[in-house]
This record gives sequence, structure tokens and C-alpha cells, in this order.
Amino acid sequence: MQNNLIELYNLLTLLQPGIFKTQKEFRAAYMVHGKPREPVNREKLRDLMRGVMVRNTRALAALRLPPAMPPPCARRRNRRRRPVIAI
Repeated sequence: MQNNLIELYNLLTLLQPGIFKTQKEFRAAYMVHGKPREPVNREKLRDLMRGVMVRNTRALAALRLPPAMPPPCARRRNRRRRPVIAI
């Protein structure tokens, strides 16, 4: 996101379709005319975002991941090479 409120509009509409009727309605309610980075009703916009964007951490989700292992090809490269005996 490049700090442009239209990008925020697109993101919120993607996450919750129908949250705004139209982009024109969003511009009228939340953007300063001619300044695409400055919100008019900052608190109301934050409240809308809180309802749509939820941040869950691993601790809150009680997610337990297995220990990280290198991919199989990396494990093969780390083995000691056996000497080649020419007979």
C-alpha cells in the first residue's frame, strides 16, 4: 500500500465486499478533495478497518509449528562425501 486512500478502499472492499456502495461514496465520506492521502473522518475509518482487518499472532491462535528442517536437497549436500577408489 502506498498511503493512498483509494488503495485502502480497494483493500477493504476485497476483504469485505459491499462495505461501501461505491468508490464515489467512499471518496465523499473519507477523502479530502484533491488530497488522496488525507482522510476526512479518521476515527470512523479506523473503526471500519478494525472490523475488517483482524491481526492474529501465533500466540493468540495457539499455533504450534514443527521445528524447521532444511529441504531434502540441502540435507544431501551436507553429507560427508565418500572417497572414490579407483581399481
